[in-house]
Amino acid sequence: MIKKISLDNYGKFRNERFDFGAFTMVYGPNEAGKTTLFDALFEAACAAAPKRGQVWARLASRYGEDRKARASGAVPAFGDAVEFLELFAIRAGQISVDAEKGGSWAEAAKNSLYRHGYNPAEIAGKLEKRASVSNATRHQKNLNRLNSDLAETREKAALLRSQETAIAAAKTGLAASEADIAALENKKSVLAAELAAAGGRLDDYKKIRALHQGLRDRDLVAGAIQAEKKLAEVSGCNAEALKEYDLLADKIAAAERGVAEISGTINATLDTIGKLDGEKASLLESQRVARRIADAAQRLLPELEKITRPGQAAGPEPRPPAGLRYGIWGFGAAGAALGLYMAKNGPLGYVLAAFFAAAAVALDRYLFRAADLPAGLAAGPASLAAVYDQWVNLGFARVDIERDTPAGVMEAALNLKAMARSWDIAVENNRKDGLAARAALKELNDKSITLAEDKDACAAAARKWLAGAGCPDRDGYLSRANLRQSLAGETARNSARIKELLELEKCSGPASLITLLDSRVKELEGAGVRVRPDYERDMATQENRVIALSAERAELEEELGRRKIERENLSVTFNKDLARVPETLNALCRREYDLEQEIAADALARSGAELAAGVYREIEADSSRKFEGLAREVGILLARVLPLSDLHIGSLSLESVALKDAGGAMRALDDLSSGTRDCFMLAARLTLAAAARGAEPGLMLLDDPFPALDAPRRAAALTMLRHFQRETGWQLIIFTKDKTLLAEVEGDPQVTICQLV
Repeated sequence: MIKKISLDNYGKFRNERFDFGAFTMVYGPNEAGKTTLFDALFEAACAAAPKRGQVWARLASRYGEDRKARASGAVPAFGDAVEFLELFAIRAGQISVDAEKGGSWAEAAKNSLYRHGYNPAEIAGKLEKRASVSNATRHQKNLNRLNSDLAETREKAALLRSQETAIAAAKTGLAASEADIAALENKKSVLAAELAAAGGRLDDYKKIRALHQGLRDRDLVAGAIQAEKKLAEVSGCNAEALKEYDLLADKIAAAERGVAEISGTINATLDTIGKLDGEKASLLESQRVARRIADAAQRLLPELEKITRPGQAAGPEPRPPAGLRYGIWGFGAAGAALGLYMAKNGPLGYVLAAFFAAAAVALDRYLFRAADLPAGLAAGPASLAAVYDQWVNLGFARVDIERDTPAGVMEAALNLKAMARSWDIAVENNRKDGLAARAALKELNDKSITLAEDKDACAAAARKWLAGAGCPDRDGYLSRANLRQSLAGETARNSARIKELLELEKCSGPASLITLLDSRVKELEGAGVRVRPDYERDMATQENRVIALSAERAELEEELGRRKIERENLSVTFNKDLARVPETLNALCRREYDLEQEIAADALARSGAELAAGVYREIEADSSRKFEGLAREVGILLARVLPLSDLHIGSLSLESVALKDAGGAMRALDDLSSGTRDCFMLAARLTLAAAARGAEPGLMLLDDPFPALDAPRRAAALTMLRHFQRETGWQLIIFTKDKTLLAEVEGDPQVTICQLV
């Protein structure tokens, strides 16, 4: 019984396992995999059957050649896949469905029922085969052999008759053959001498080759020993370790670049300090002149107040605070100083200085313009004459303060006074810039000293690294590293050959190997072998010569052997006793007669077999006793579904089956209802399957076996299947998509349910 089946790779199933009992119902909707599981169970049961026919082709096309299913338990074995599908499987909802085109469950059952008993059809088949003229039969092959022997015997007799003539001609041919053999023997002796001489010369060349090889191997081992010594000397040098020195060299170069960059920055800073010192003198002079002008303008302000505000009693005219004016001029002076500082790097600085000065003048005139003063306070030109004279007496040009109105003069005086403050700011900015430049210079000098110290430290470390490696400079170390790499490669290349030589010569080490090779070379040289640069060419020529002579000798020996065989054949023919020719010819004639008699006997046997086959065919037609027993067995099962039914089977064909209907009349199976036919077919299929299987364990696969049965007959059919399973011990597996059928077996401990999703 199949206890479980594992589908590792079978259709839609991957790594799935299904458990089965003695009576199992597999339920699932359409496309759930019922047909796939059916085919897997069929293939497990027929694993020992030949893999031929449409059944296996269908499985391969549907599931592929790489399908894999494993069944466990006592799996029943079936040796014929078609027979299994015809007798032990009910598929696709038709109880009488054929498994393959042209097959018949009745014919399959008939063959199985006759398998262990008297089968006249089988005997008739054998007799018909004996009467057949097909070349595939054994007797026809024997007849063909007899005819062939007869033709061969007649041909030999004809040949023997012509032999007498051939013997006479053999004498002349024998003499010629003897002469040819003697000439070939002589030529063979000459070739043997030449081949011996060529072989000796080839042996001499082989000794020269051995000398060359010994010298090469000795030099190879000696070079390897010397290379190992040199490699030990430079083992500490490698290109990877050189990266540490290169890192120090990079740090030295970086420090040198840093010192050079700082030196340039220091020089630029010194230039800036020089320019600031030069500007300082100019700014101090401008400050002194501005202060002198401001003092003079301060002296004129009281007088200008009197002129611009005569009899003023209503209070002072509101004006912007004087501090704002100082701020404006200070802003302009600072911008001008910044522009002059930037002018050392380009003309943009002068443009910026002019911009700040113009901006300060524009703001001053806008905020302190004369239009803001009351028009009634203006004084005439005569009132300002004294002010102009006083200004000139102070040593300044009248044009500096001369304006159209007293208010304009007042504004000019205030502007001149405010200019001193802007120059004070410019002088202070110059001082601060100088201090900042000197502080930056000190910082640059300190950084330059630090970089110089780092450079010296790295240089000392680099010298120490080279001294530790025992090299004067980087190129020397790199040369030793390259030498080490070259020696390591050479050692690796030679190690395989040296190892091969050590194993071949059974030496413990290179020292003993070089001693052995040296002694071998000296032995060859002592035997007179000398080095020849072109020995390989001469040796190849000599080898070709030996090969050619050997091939020629082999051809000569083959020709000589063939000639000797011809001579022996001629001798046999020539020496044959002519008195035996008639005797041999007589024997051949007797053989010809015997063959003709045997051929005639075979024709008589063929005729008798054909007659006997007809008799056995008549016997095979009379099989009523077999069918009566089959009817009883089918009737026992059918009575559990159709009580009071009477079954009659005339032969193993559906047309000869009749059942008693409800009225008591016997009716042919085709005239009954589909449910009654299906019940009969189910009972017949079970009976035929049990009879065909005999005492061996059985398996029956049923795919929706009774869709046409009503509820009572379906229940009776299930009961029949249960009784059949208990009586025979067969394993029954039903596949269905009918939920009603599933409901009828749920709760039955005898039934194992397997549901597919």
